[in-house]
Amino acid sequence: MKSHAAPLTVVMGGLAGSIQWHQATWCLGIPPSSSYDLIGGVVGTAMAAVGSSAVKTEGLVAEVIGSTVLSPVWHGRGQALHASGRVVQRSARPLRCGAGRSPRCRRWEEPDRATMPV
Repeated sequence: MKSHAAPLTVVMGGLAGSIQWHQATWCLGIPPSSSYDLIGGVVGTAMAAVGSSAVKTEGLVAEVIGSTVLSPVWHGRGQALHASGRVVQRSARPLRCGAGRSPRCRRWEEPDRATMPV
């Protein structure tokens, strides 16, 4: 948005609209997204106040909308990595005490009751 076309009332109107939309989606049970709410509120209010010439569409599409589309993709990738790490962790078996196992393992053994003093 062009800097000379953004008075404080436009910014506050966008913020108020974004808050109302966020509350509406929350009350209806739709998963809310604060970033989408803020972008839509500010862009919509600027377009209503000044016109479509107030919004730089090339910058909006390239930077803002591109990052909001790619954000869930990266989140899904992180979740997949986390899930695969948990599968590997669950399939790993710990070393057990006994023959052929770790020499540092000290197994608690039952004391011989026959040799214990009474």
